[in-house]
Amino acid sequence: MNNQSVTTIYCDEAGFTGNDLFSPEQPHFVYSSILISPLEASEVVQQVLKDFKLNVQELKGSKLLGTNRGREAITWLLERYSNNACIMAFEKRYALAAKFFEYIFEPVISSKSSIFYHVGFHRFISSVLYLHFLVGHEYTENILSDFQTTMRSKDFSKLETVFNLASTTSDFSVFLRQILDFATGHAETIDAELKALRANEATGTWILELSLTGLFNVLTKWGENINGMEVYCDDSKPLVAQGDFFDVMINRKDKRYIEIAGKSHPLTFNLARPIQVVSSKDHPGIQIADVFASSLAYALKNENGFASRCYEICQKSIHENSIFPQLEFADLSQKPGFVNAMILHELIDRTLHQHDILEGIEDYILYADYSYLGWLQHQNKLNKPNDEGS
Repeated sequence: MNNQSVTTIYCDEAGFTGNDLFSPEQPHFVYSSILISPLEASEVVQQVLKDFKLNVQELKGSKLLGTNRGREAITWLLERYSNNACIMAFEKRYALAAKFFEYIFEPVISSKSSIFYHVGFHRFISSVLYLHFLVGHEYTENILSDFQTTMRSKDFSKLETVFNLASTTSDFSVFLRQILDFATGHAETIDAELKALRANEATGTWILELSLTGLFNVLTKWGENINGMEVYCDDSKPLVAQGDFFDVMINRKDKRYIEIAGKSHPLTFNLARPIQVVSSKDHPGIQIADVFASSLAYALKNENGFASRCYEICQKSIHENSIFPQLEFADLSQKPGFVNAMILHELIDRTLHQHDILEGIEDYILYADYSYLGWLQHQNKLNKPNDEGS
């Protein structure tokens, strides 16, 4: 993506299921953005309709995917505009596991959260929880489902059933019992966070849906090179309810960043005016964004030649912050998994003994880091051939 004189950006989504992130029919949510002028977008859509003999009033990715001519049109658009696209993609179930960390762990560790993010503790919790779900571990789906219900209702008591089950059932894995012990031990702190959400009706209503996260990420990416963006989004209930969240970015000239795990991420961008929520029928740029979103969602779900081709073209446009499973963080034989498993154990121990869970945690993380080196040296000795016996 490079700086261009065109500053109009069109956005659309595919796979929207609101606060329900368990939908098996639509396992991925994709939020796409296209940098293109209104005039060029109109001309291109008309050209596509004519050249590929599409008997439709507007381009809809989901419909184009169903015909050979539609797929040809999709391929043409993806190849022509992939350099003008920025796309956020989410594996919904993993995103739900990440939300679990955000609302169960984050409120408790918030004063020192940067330390935990630096070592990937958030990825460890999300990945192990997702892995439990993936392999069909009993009760994991209950935990995530009840957590989803809790967030949709903003009522922490909805989790009490599964917490009570944990205290009376021996079938819980060590990890699941640990995270439930953490949640019950810090119930008041977590509930206070949910009460703050209850106070904001718009945010609380759409607490789990991913549109705002997708839009924020693509705009911060564009904002690194473009000032005074005009942004048009397809009609969306979450954006209508929360669109004023972005008004703070209107005519904003300063650049602010946050560092996570040693990498700098932009936090600001510059809007020429408030984001416009519009109809795709009246804005051809939205139709092109829809094609990108629908095509990538299709590619992520299916395994065939066309799906592979769509993914191959779109891959360079996928935002680095996209939410996909990172199961390497769940591997306890690797440093991130080993260190974070020790950190979780320490947090649970402090919770159960009602100690300050954050006091001196930096030193403990260093200790966990050194412990991994010691464990690795021991493993290397065990695996080294015995010279005398060879």
